[in-house]
Amino acid sequence: MTLKDFKVRFYVVNVRSADGVRGLRAPDLFAQLHGASAGGLCPQFNSDNLGYEIRELHSHNRGAVYQGVFATIRDDAPHIRESQGGERVIPLRDDEGILEKNHFIYYANESVLVYQINQRASHPTRFEDYLRAMAGAGHAVSLDDMLTRDAWEKLRNGVVKEFDVTFDAPRDPAAYNPTDFTSENLNTLERSGAGTMRVQLKATRGHQGMNKWIKQITRQLSGDQQVRKLQVKLDGEDSPIDLFANVIREKMTVEMDGRYPNTRRTFQELESAKHRAQADIDAHFGN
Repeated sequence: MTLKDFKVRFYVVNVRSADGVRGLRAPDLFAQLHGASAGGLCPQFNSDNLGYEIRELHSHNRGAVYQGVFATIRDDAPHIRESQGGERVIPLRDDEGILEKNHFIYYANESVLVYQINQRASHPTRFEDYLRAMAGAGHAVSLDDMLTRDAWEKLRNGVVKEFDVTFDAPRDPAAYNPTDFTSENLNTLERSGAGTMRVQLKATRGHQGMNKWIKQITRQLSGDQQVRKLQVKLDGEDSPIDLFANVIREKMTVEMDGRYPNTRRTFQELESAKHRAQADIDAHFGN
């Protein structure tokens, strides 16, 4: 029996709708995908000469949980290396392609996605792009990282000395509330024509006035797709808390069926990884 290790990442799936567009929640999006699927196969989306689709999509407990396989479809099949060093072509018809797979489970009550990291297949941002395409015009979809329990505990109990955030120029400035911290800075970026912007705030010695504001804003910014760096330094801590590096992650070991992980065992291992990470997930949501 061949075994293989995979990383597991956890994301909160958020769907934001533009003004005048019917609001769509993430659980609704997965329900729509399931309803549009034929035998678990969802519509295909093409980008950068690759195809993407969700396969084997199944709903459990009346839409409380969805599990499926996110597949990358390649038509540029690699050659087979023979045992003596030679090579030969993988024969493909014009309408055929090579599949690379990422397994996932989506939990609707928390809108948490448990995603198998497979470097040969798709980065989570590709899944994000697919969901955005399936949500339709006027909807933005993001897979937002989740901070570990230890990092949130330090933030809750510590005294903030420094706050350091870097923004990318906005893809869609209209999607942000003009009165919040993010939009104020993205507006500056847009007006200046700059590509990135760094904001660094330092507390007055012995003053804790930044604490409450920063602990609120970090939750918002840690899930913002325009933020590329987000760190908070606490009094008495030598190193800052990197709110992107200190994210919830797990590992799993699964049986292989030939070149692919065994699907049934992979879903079981993803579920087990979610169980192991549940305390951190609860802490991320403030529970």
